Amino acid sequence: MQGEWYVDGTPASDWSGGAGQALMYASAATVASDSATRDDFLRLAWDQPVTTGEWRYYHSSLHMLGFLHLAGKYRAYDIGAPSTATTVYADSLAPGWRAGSFGGSVDTTVSAPAHGGSGTSVGLTPGGPWDAVTFAPATALASAGIDNVVLRVHGGSSGTRQLQLMVNPATDGSGDWGTRVSLDAPAGTWTEFTVPLANLGNPATIGTIALQDRSGQTPPAFYVDDVRLG
Repeated sequence: MQGEWYVDGTPASDWSGGAGQALMYASAATVASDSATRDDFLRLAWDQPVTTGEWRYYHSSLHMLGFLHLAGKYRAYDIGAPSTATTVYADSLAPGWRAGSFGGSVDTTVSAPAHGGSGTSVGLTPGGPWDAVTFAPATALASAGIDNVVLRVHGGSSGTRQLQLMVNPATDGSGDWGTRVSLDAPAGTWTEFTVPLANLGNPATIGTIALQDRSGQTPPAFYVDDVRLG
């Protein structure tokens, strides 16, 4: 690769600028009115090997940037907002979170079943229909940047648990529960659910998460694990 060129494409020196400079010339040549000269530069760029040796970082960077330009993909790439994933329960309650229930009894240290076969899960033994297991932070969380409620549910010993997930903006559950999303959890296995916050009514804050029986009957115990917001 020649380091300097006349406008007609004739090399002006023997200095080698490497693959990086070849790609920069090709990028500039895309605006050339002489199609033959433009094609020569593009062909030269395409034929460049991957740079090795002392200057590989510099030339490889230009190599990559040049091909992005030639492909029409040179732009600012949005890598998204920093992760706002918040763990609620993973073998134990995350600091600042508490578990409770609407009726029935809740146990946050159930060893079996637990997702992955080890650790613990949260179990609810309902005392009647419409009982629920709940999770609440010490202070309601702003929902900005949180897209989903993610959790795994084990349906217990038999049948399929007919449940519904809902979110309340208040930590004491005194606010509007918004939209209920139905979840069906088969017995004997863990099922992962990812529920968009938009489907739950887009609450401005997350104060209480509740997973409630919706069958209208007293169901067997069911279990929850790996609860997170993200």
